Amino acid sequence: MKIKLLVLHSLNLEKTKEFYTSLGMKFVKEKHGSGPVHYSAEFDNFVLELYPGKNGESDNLRLGFEVHGLTEIISNLEILDEYEYNSTSIKVVKDPEGRKVELYEIPPELDR
Repeated sequence: MKIKLLVLHSLNLEKTKEFYTSLGMKFVKEKHGSGPVHYSAEFDNFVLELYPGKNGESDNLRLGFEVHGLTEIISNLEILDEYEYNSTSIKVVKDPEGRKVELYEIPPELDR
């Protein structure tokens, strides 16, 4: 099994898009039929979509991403927690909606 799609709902769509863009994602604006305008980013055969929050609510998920340039990315973010798992240093930050996001560097041997 492999996850292919994750949809996040956001009260501040533009600010949330900026946050995930700073992690290296590239979003396109979309609108399907009578649905709301939203953003979509595709990477590694996975789609992350950002939709406007419904009824004043946002999701409360915890996410994790391997990223390029972790040191540069976290220089502009508040680190909530740091820990190691399987010899990998993990930094925990919050996105604009308060979701905890774990960030770790793509290992050099896996970097393409």
